[in-house]
Amino acid sequence: MTPTIVLRADGSDITARVRAHHKSLKIVDEAGHQSDTLTLTLDDRDGMIELPRRSATLSVSLGYRERGLNDMGAFVVDELELSGPPAQIVIKAKAADMRARIKAPRTRLWPPTTLGAIVHTIAAEHGLVARVGRELRDIALPHIDQTEESALHLLTRLSHQHDAVAKPASGHLLFIPKGTAHSASGQTLPILAIHRSDAIDYRVTLAERGQYGAVRASWHDVQSGTRTAVTIGDGEPVYTLRHPHTSPAAARAAARAKLTTLTRGTATLDIQIDGTSAVAAEIRLRLSGFRDGIDGEWITTRVTHAISDAGYTTNIEPETPT
Repeated sequence: MTPTIVLRADGSDITARVRAHHKSLKIVDEAGHQSDTLTLTLDDRDGMIELPRRSATLSVSLGYRERGLNDMGAFVVDELELSGPPAQIVIKAKAADMRARIKAPRTRLWPPTTLGAIVHTIAAEHGLVARVGRELRDIALPHIDQTEESALHLLTRLSHQHDAVAKPASGHLLFIPKGTAHSASGQTLPILAIHRSDAIDYRVTLAERGQYGAVRASWHDVQSGTRTAVTIGDGEPVYTLRHPHTSPAAARAAARAKLTTLTRGTATLDIQIDGTSAVAAEIRLRLSGFRDGIDGEWITTRVTHAISDAGYTTNIEPETPT
């Protein structure tokens, strides 16, 4: 099969011009809070390439001519690198929704509300469509002080407290539990089956399961001035969160999120397969035909799509679910 790309700059098709100078294209799709990235390397020995402006939007579709292409998203150019010999240009871009405004510091006071309401408010303010996990949207929050803190940092802070992913992507603002397989639009992704025969190569690192069996958190009752502890999990030893919370529900949510974090990722895998543009971060994998300790379900944390004269490969870095 024939790997191929379609590339548009600010809506104009530049595929033919890029193909004449193309050396390699790499897209890295990250789970969690990291911005997805695009790196395009072009042969510049004839000096005929028109340099893109910084902040130009590049839209990429990737796949095979015989099977069709998948939309890989839009990226904003933020860095150019010229080098030689031989002369080449490296164009680096980040996911288009990582705009400066959502990262700009701001001070505001949020009254008591729900997690879903905060995400929807921030999404609307930045022209994004909110996608909030069903189990997260109705979580009640006390008043929140946002002091010289960007909207993205606030969402990241809240996501750490609730073991979630907060991430702008392709016109959406995601706030979903970690380890759930959702696309940028919030739709549930299918489980991808990979047999050992599909792997070009792989490497597995097995680690001891998290040392904590439970997490203790506390909440402070303003009226009585007392502090009460809640514990999630029934094992030993117990990890204690230092800072008190404002309600029993907030304390339980924080303890549950921390326990999940402490017990996740006891094994990691690096596997390379033939290029498959449908693979994305947060997707679930079902491995078979390898051996005990490898076969079973995994959750993808990082995916790298690379296409060059050598062909098209997809490198997947998943971890074991909790």
